[in-house]
Amino acid sequence: MGNNERAVTSDSARPFHKRGWVVFMVGLSASVLLISGMVLFIAPSGHIANATQWAVLWLDKGAWVNLHNVFAILFIAGLIWHLVFNWKPLSNYVVSRATHHLNLKREMLAAVAVILVLVVLAVQELPPVDYLADLVFYFRHEFWE
Repeated sequence: MGNNERAVTSDSARPFHKRGWVVFMVGLSASVLLISGMVLFIAPSGHIANATQWAVLWLDKGAWVNLHNVFAILFIAGLIWHLVFNWKPLSNYVVSRATHHLNLKREMLAAVAVILVLVVLAVQELPPVDYLADLVFYFRHEFWE
């Protein structure tokens, strides 16, 4: 009994860790973004959603959009805060890797190449990326009618 009281007392006396809080905020907001993004992906267009009183988990499309936007802002703010809190370790890591001849050159170049290809495909609306836009159009305009 004395040990439990001591554990509770020492835990409540422990200072609040901002870095840990930010990590949880970013992770949990990413989870909400994932769920709301999936719901909005299959959501009908605005006029169909309004006419049919479309809802998922008791939230209409407008509520899902608001939820998604609020948590997107929270996610971005948390990422910025995370970078600020961890700027010194992050910059030290990047500098040490750069001065020791980055060992992951191929991996970095491959990641950059994939990102650039996806950006070009998305902007130019080319396959296979445009299939995603077609799928969104299908859910918004055809599936719910």
